[in-house]
Amino acid sequence: MTTPPLALRPVGVLPPSVLHALEQADVVLHEHAPVCVVWYPDPTARSWLRGHDGSSTIAFVDHPALADQALEDGAIDAVVGAPKRLRERLTLAAAVDACWRNRFEAQLAEEHRTASELQSTRDLLSRLIDTTPCPVMAVGPGGSILVFNHAAEDVLGYDRDWAQE
Repeated sequence: MTTPPLALRPVGVLPPSVLHALEQADVVLHEHAPVCVVWYPDPTARSWLRGHDGSSTIAFVDHPALADQALEDGAIDAVVGAPKRLRERLTLAAAVDACWRNRFEAQLAEEHRTASELQSTRDLLSRLIDTTPCPVMAVGPGGSILVFNHAAEDVLGYDRDWAQE
């Protein structure tokens, strides 16, 4: 059983040695891949990495001292040269990225669902308060009027908008 090629998004120009190492690791360069690869010694790639869009990025470096700098600048891994198990290392980085991406998307979906439920509850409570025949008023800690229903308008003679100002 053969494994499908791993797709990485190149950022900037990759030198022939890196391209060869990626080819040997059965990596395909694709502009829409979620994980990026950069040649860190290139000043343009280094600048991009420091201000990148949040994509997980693997930096290739030509010297071990640059590996620490690449990680400090935001790379999730820094590869020196062309290690023997490059495919496994890149696959692991892509798997970690996919895991975090899935968790982030699930968290966003949960936050959206919670916000939607909260808004529905607020709308229901607002309709209940507004339609009750008793005057209902609520004042916040700073003295601002938070709730002022129609019955309060009728009893006190103040318009809701004026009272809340």
